[in-house]
Amino acid sequence: MDAMDPDIPRSLGSQRFIFLLASLLLLFPLLAMAGDRCAICGDEMAGTTYLVTDKLTREKRHVCYDCVHLADACFVCGLPVRKDYVRLPDGRFLCARDAKQAVLDAGDAKSICKEVREDLDKLFSRFVTFPTNVEIAIVDRVNLLSLFKIPGNDFECPNVLGYFRATTNHNQIRHEISLMSALRAAELKATCAHEYSHAWVFDNVSEERRQNLGRDAQEGFCELVGYLLMDAQQEDDQKEAVTILSYSLWQERFHGDPGVLGTKVLLDRKPYVVIGVMPRNFEFPLVPAQFRDQAVRAYRGAEDAGVNAGALAAARAIAAHGEEMPHAG
Repeated sequence: MDAMDPDIPRSLGSQRFIFLLASLLLLFPLLAMAGDRCAICGDEMAGTTYLVTDKLTREKRHVCYDCVHLADACFVCGLPVRKDYVRLPDGRFLCARDAKQAVLDAGDAKSICKEVREDLDKLFSRFVTFPTNVEIAIVDRVNLLSLFKIPGNDFECPNVLGYFRATTNHNQIRHEISLMSALRAAELKATCAHEYSHAWVFDNVSEERRQNLGRDAQEGFCELVGYLLMDAQQEDDQKEAVTILSYSLWQERFHGDPGVLGTKVLLDRKPYVVIGVMPRNFEFPLVPAQFRDQAVRAYRGAEDAGVNAGALAAARAIAAHGEEMPHAG
């Protein structure tokens, strides 16, 4: 019995150590939470904490119970709004951060659009000149959505943030571009470039070829032009927001699931929103002979490596005057 006595205090000490360690592990999350503040109201957390994704930065934000149940949310980031927000006439809300980045004045927005056209001409000067017979209108969300319901046979682009429509009167073509108000400057530029690209396609690609290309191909091209503009201006956040998958990548990685459209995917460890898929037998619609070899090489490389090289080649191809190119495969 005496031989075991020295072990008794040691055993009790071990038990106390284990108890203290377990207590710290249980209390640590609560202690950490006590220092957190709600991303919306700024108050210290009390009770249930919610993680809400900021759609702009893609970060998880800690939000308290009261704020997560607020009725209104920012149009840009999707987070609840509680104070120092801006309410737009069409019912949208902008949080204080995103309101500072938004182009709220219609005159300023039109000036940016004028710069966009000039920048597009400089960027694609070797290939095209973008139309000048274009009327720009800055409209709220209600009026923008109402434009989608206009009947007629003219081509229309149902972009969420912009709208393109070409009209013909006495053999005179007029392009109408409507852009949603209060967009961030980079988003406004990308959307404007998208709609200007529709105007160029309408003026330079025959109606028969437009029909053969299909709506998805035209939308993809216009999105690519916006991408290249953002790339040239180093607007990385806006540039990296979208991608078009090659057909083989769509089949092999996503099993041909049409539900991938509009979802966020990781390509080369970077997040992208999928806006389209290249057709199985993608064909460059228009390209002068001097660009044929370059376009074919870029397309074949993109078929295995992803979309970026193919995006550049497709934009160059469709945005160039000249001969038709044989099938790239």
